[in-house]
Amino acid sequence: SIRDPSILWHDGRFWTVVCRNDMDGHLWLELSSSSDLIHWTEPCTSGPFSLDILPDVGGEDYNVVAPEWFKDTDGQIYIIVSCGWWGYNHGVDRDEHMQTYLLHVNSLYFDGTRSMLGSFGPAQRMLLAPDGADRIDGTIDHIGNKYYLTVKRDGLNMELWENSALSVNGWKPVRDKALYGFEAPCVISVGTKFLMFADGVPDVEPYGVRMWESES
Repeated sequence: SIRDPSILWHDGRFWTVVCRNDMDGHLWLELSSSSDLIHWTEPCTSGPFSLDILPDVGGEDYNVVAPEWFKDTDGQIYIIVSCGWWGYNHGVDRDEHMQTYLLHVNSLYFDGTRSMLGSFGPAQRMLLAPDGADRIDGTIDHIGNKYYLTVKRDGLNMELWENSALSVNGWKPVRDKALYGFEAPCVISVGTKFLMFADGVPDVEPYGVRMWESES
């Protein structure tokens, strides 16, 4: 089944990225693309990728979950992904020893049949002080002159971080508990307002997508 899909519009096509959990010590992603959101290419595996630092929990046999596209204002493309020991995959819900990684995608390639990553850099761990453990579902937004990272901690708490540059270093906390009981966040700007979308965590909040609005 397709898990944690993320969609990007690039070069006249819609691109999806989903994760593969082979637990083979490598980061695998599957891509497909479409010109009309109806007819999609068969999922094509890209990888394996190297990690600059292995997850603290999981070691060589880490899980890969929640990939998200991010296309910056200069056209550069990235994938934010969580790697580590994912409790759900081991029968222990909300026990997520995951860490957030940033993968720079140099090109996307469609040959008429297959949709693939053309070239890419190593996935680099994002350094979130005091440590980056137990975080999953990261998304990045570029608003004004700041980059914002929204990520879930400890299975229930939504954090907000900011940085003056898109880097694995230099992230500063903005909100420790922006939301509680929600996951899979997405933040967008519409005019002068900011909208956040997130799913309710079952048994904590009603299941389904919710939206919040803010002026800043």
